[in-house]
Amino acid sequence: MSKIYYRIAKYIPELKTSLKRAGIKDTPEYFVKKVLISSLYFVATLSTAIFLLLPEVKYVILFILFISPFVFLLAFFYFSRFPMLYESKRKKQMEEEILDSARFLIIQLDSGISLFRAFENLAKTPGLIAEECKKIVTKVRLGESLEGAIENS
Repeated sequence: MSKIYYRIAKYIPELKTSLKRAGIKDTPEYFVKKVLISSLYFVATLSTAIFLLLPEVKYVILFILFISPFVFLLAFFYFSRFPMLYESKRKKQMEEEILDSARFLIIQLDSGISLFRAFENLAKTPGLIAEECKKIVTKVRLGESLEGAIENS
């Protein structure tokens, strides 16, 4: 069954980078599995609602046989776009924070604090840029160069 998830994930080439940029720690295969299950639940819920709301059985059978596969595909493509949407939301939020963070770093550097210490101090502030700074500080503490940690974040 995991081969199916792997094959589907392979057909969405930007999925791995979008998951990483969106901060979602799932593998592409696991994310595809979650999307498929969510799509199945959506179709099952919609089919149950139609069954309960429509008294005539022929409409329910028509929906289940002909319309539900298209609803499943629409739901799958909609749910699979979530990382891209979340990524753009994160990007917008980071763009809003970047100016304040840059000012913070400039003030820290002008006061004589080293670049690494300025990143440590920035990591203590709230926001998405602070989360990225925490990742940079952690990488540097584990032995990576500051330049390499900044490039890989």
